[in-house]
Amino acid sequence: MPLGGASTAILVTGATGFIGRQVMRHLLAGGRSVIAMARSWEGLSAHARVVRAVGRLPDRCQLEVIEADLTNPQHGLTPALLGRLRDTVDTAIHCAGDTAF
Repeated sequence: MPLGGASTAILVTGATGFIGRQVMRHLLAGGRSVIAMARSWEGLSAHARVVRAVGRLPDRCQLEVIEADLTNPQHGLTPALLGRLRDTVDTAIHCAGDTAF
């Protein structure tokens, strides 16, 4: 746990993909605090895409969705948000990948 007793979270990239959604389901079902990085796509917000991919969320799940694009510098995140992630995230699970072959 970080200094000061702040809660820790697991960061998941690719949360809307085939593997990422399974990882998300497992973590949320286990009561873990999860921060999902996703991008908006075809009129759906990042949050809507994650919820649609994961399906029914457990009661009182600890899920935060951050809109980000891993192809952009700093993933399109502000310095303040990057700092908060550095202070909060203790594990990152990278499931994102380029599917344009």
